[in-house]
Amino acid sequence: MRTLLAAFAFAVSLAAAAQEAPDAGVPEASAAAAPAPAADAGTAVAEADPTAQPRSPVITLSDRSVVKEEFRPTVKLLSSDLVELRVGGFMQVHTAMYAGPDALIANGDAANQAGFRLRRARIGLLGKLGERMGVWLAVNLLPDDPDVGVVSDAKLTYAFAEWLNVAVGTSKVPFSRASLASSRQLLGIERPLSAQQLTASKRIGVTAEGQFFGGKLAYLASVMNGTEGFIAGNQFGGVLLGGRLEFTPLGNPKPGTIDTKGLSVGVSAVHDRAPGVQRTAFSGDVVVAYAGASLTVEVLYDKSLPTVVPPVEGGTLALTERLGGYVEAGYAFSLFTMPFQLTARGEYYDDNLRLSDAGDVMFVSGGINTDLYKDYARAQLQFIHRTERSGVDRANDLLVLSVQGSF
Repeated sequence: MRTLLAAFAFAVSLAAAAQEAPDAGVPEASAAAAPAPAADAGTAVAEADPTAQPRSPVITLSDRSVVKEEFRPTVKLLSSDLVELRVGGFMQVHTAMYAGPDALIANGDAANQAGFRLRRARIGLLGKLGERMGVWLAVNLLPDDPDVGVVSDAKLTYAFAEWLNVAVGTSKVPFSRASLASSRQLLGIERPLSAQQLTASKRIGVTAEGQFFGGKLAYLASVMNGTEGFIAGNQFGGVLLGGRLEFTPLGNPKPGTIDTKGLSVGVSAVHDRAPGVQRTAFSGDVVVAYAGASLTVEVLYDKSLPTVVPPVEGGTLALTERLGGYVEAGYAFSLFTMPFQLTARGEYYDDNLRLSDAGDVMFVSGGINTDLYKDYARAQLQFIHRTERSGVDRANDLLVLSVQGSF
């Protein structure tokens, strides 16, 4: 453990001496210039700035989207008047410096044993076709679902207006702020367990999103297959309907950012008529940030009812209700020109409100993050304490160092 801690400290010291990288991400049109003030009598009106650009209608696949993609391609392969093509990748390695003897990935823990784990590895292409159309293709280099294959993302997008962007293909389900966030930018090394369990996996369908009032109100709505997986299509029938609203009246809060400030409130609802089960889910969240400090609170609930007896695979025997929630705090600061974030999270999750069993759990975690090379490389050190509220308490605490890189 001392060796690994020393390695972490050495990496931080190297990053402190590294030259700053240029900003990552696909460039977007600048916001519209503020309107000129009304002229007083006898006062000439100033000429408009000829370099000012109108506000871009493109929302999907940009930082303004409700859906934060796992990574953003930044390496430009070609650019012309008609087409721009960029390539990018994302990898993440977990080092479990300590793992309790009962830790188990299948139960939602980050590791089975002390050691190394390749957590994520993806590569993708982002194509910009003209001013309004985009193509997003990404491959998961660690496929674990034969019905999905190696596909991580595949979608075609078109921006009709700022209030209407449409995408056809794969997408995240419009549910839970934590699930819609990019795993590249999480304050913790993993999403809260309640968000992982209550959010359906990516589906194929049609998604619409847009913004009103200068971005203060945003929506995301989807009609998707009820059957999970991509290759066989909607093999067993069903349909998933989902929607999310986000209200950001006082600026867009960005947890983990030193100069962040703002307030955002979000609500989500999903109705999933999947094969053998009908599921309805709701979530609500609040994020507030000021002067580097941030606080996120989210509550998630779902109810599943069997429609076929006996249940099909992935179904349920009887009415099942699940409830989860978390509170996550962060504080971003700079030390010797290096950005750091202190993080803490408390979480509650009950996998069946009608039963008291080992599925009733609580988490307390905390750690420290730093950018090793601006937006391209990052390190996170986190301790996770898990308590089974009912049944036998298990020894499954973890101390995990996560390092990631993207381009």
